[in-house]
This record gives sequence, C-alpha cells and structure tokens, in this order.
Amino acid sequence: NYSLALDRKPRTLKEEETVLTKPVEPRLLGTATHLVISQLDLAAAVTAETIEKTKNKLIADNSITASVAENIDAESILAFFHSEPGRLVLDAENTVFREWPFTFALPASTFTAGASGGSLKASRLRGDKLAPAEAGGFGDGRSPDTRSCPERSRRDAIRDTIIVQGIIDMLIRTPQGLVIIDFKTDRVIPGQVTERAELYRRQLEYYSRAATAILKSQSITKWLYFLTPATEFEVK
Repeated sequence: NYSLALDRKPRTLKEEETVLTKPVEPRLLGTATHLVISQLDLAAAVTAETIEKTKNKLIADNSITASVAENIDAESILAFFHSEPGRLVLDAENTVFREWPFTFALPASTFTAGASGGSLKASRLRGDKLAPAEAGGFGDGRSPDTRSCPERSRRDAIRDTIIVQGIIDMLIRTPQGLVIIDFKTDRVIPGQVTERAELYRRQLEYYSRAATAILKSQSITKWLYFLTPATEFEVK
C-alpha cells in the first residue's frame, strides 16, 4: 500500500521562473536533477542529446524552469550510465523501478532516531495516531523505559511501532537479487566520498529492510552515486 508514500515533487518546481541571476537553491536543483533521471527513456541509449531532450520536455510541461534546467549537470548524469550500477540499469535482463515509494512498519525498539534522511520519513504509531518518531524515540536501540509511564506495561511499550516511508531513487530486480541506487547532489570532492557516504549508511539500511521485506528478497546491493564528482560508492 503506497497511499502514504511521500510526494517527491516540491511546490517550488512549479512556480514561475525567478530572476536568472539569482543562484539556484541546491535543494531545488537536487530535486530537479532527480526528476530528469526519473524521466529518461531507458529503452533507448542514454546520451547527452536524450538528457537534453528530457530537460526540455520537463520545461515544456512546467515541471522545472529553464534557469534550473541550465544548472543540471548532464555530464554527471551521463557518466552514471557508464558506471557499474548504471550498467545494471541499462541491462535488459533486469527490471528497474524508479522513484519506488514504500511504507514499512518496524518495532520502535529497532529504530534509531535521527535516521531520517533524503526522502526517508518516520513516524511513531500508537493506536491509530501518528507522531514524529523522534519524540520520545529510543535513539540508542534500547527497549523503552516505562518508569515515565507506569500505567503502561513494558510489553505495551515495546509494541510501539514506527512507520517508515520513503522513495528509493532506483530499485533494480536482477537474477542475483535487488540493487538499491540512491543519487546524491551534494558537492563532494573525490577524497571525501567515503566519509560522506557514511552519513547515508543508515538511510540505505532502512531502504534495504523495506525493499527486502516487501519484495521478499534476501540478496541486496546498495549504491550511492554522487553526481559531483560523478562517483559511485557501494555501501557494504
């Protein structure tokens, strides 16, 4: 049931174009870049021309503005399809899901507060009510302390559920198992890729847990692709 999945497209992508000399907001540029990647025709060869064609179509559809489109790095997008995870996307033997939304439940005692990142959102479920997972969360993974709520038994506290929602940029079903690809538009220098990737490890772990549970697969590979500096990184 994807009815609670997040809406990727922000309101600002549909707004009228602002002054051309104004720098494009990084968050807006990142969302527009994701949108271009999600709309590429993967049935044909991905080239600089097809990327430009996709950008122009999104401009015509009022999905992005011309000033934002000018700042999208088409070369880094093209470089992705020559990388190891990019070749998996183009392999006709594989099935590619883009912008794959999910809603996934897990015990609160196994959730780490602050794990939300990118398109990941978590809420605590008590009865039929949702609240931010960080509120009273068990960030260190321990069982909840019931001393502050003596009216509840420890069993009831442990039954608290976290609802995790997210959108996986690319999810690939291969004969060997599932592959997760998450694109990052952070501006990172080559020597900092490994360090920056660690910031997203927990996010990808939750993506992995959701995908394997929903699609009944035990084998999964997780990739980050940093568009700047056009570098892939496997998270093991």
